[in-house]
Amino acid sequence: MVAKYLIKYMLEQMQFSRGELNMLNKNDLKNYYSLIKKNLSCSFNMKSVFMKDLNDRINEFLVDNPNSTIDTIIENFGTPVEIAKSFDKDNDHLIKKAKNRLIIEIVLLASLLVCIAIFGIVIYSILENLGGNITVTTE
Repeated sequence: MVAKYLIKYMLEQMQFSRGELNMLNKNDLKNYYSLIKKNLSCSFNMKSVFMKDLNDRINEFLVDNPNSTIDTIIENFGTPVEIAKSFDKDNDHLIKKAKNRLIIEIVLLASLLVCIAIFGIVIYSILENLGGNITVTTE
C-alpha cells in the first residue's frame, strides 16, 4: 500500500508537461531518467553503464513507437522505483561492462602517461644535445 503511494508521489514529482498531442517530450524523459538515477544505489560507473543501456533500449522502443507518451514508457519499462529494484536483482552483466570500462580507462590513462614521459625524455635529450641553451631572437 505504501509502495503504491510512493510510486504515485514520485510520478507526480516528475511534473510531466503534456503537449497538445499528448506525445512524449524531452523533459518527460529527463525527469524519468533523473528519478531512476536517484533510486539506483551503486557506483557512478555502474550507473552510467546502466543508464546508457536503458537509454538505448528506450530509444529503440521510441523508434518503433513514435507516438509514445510517458505512460507507455512506464507501462513497458516500469516506474523508476521498479527499474531500480530490478537493477539491484540482476546486474551481473552490467558489473562486467563497468569493470571492462574501468580497465579501458586505466589502460588509456597509463598509455597517455607513458607517451608524455617519452615526449619529455626526447625533448630533454634534444635540449641537452643543443647545449641546453635556446635563445629566441626577433628581427
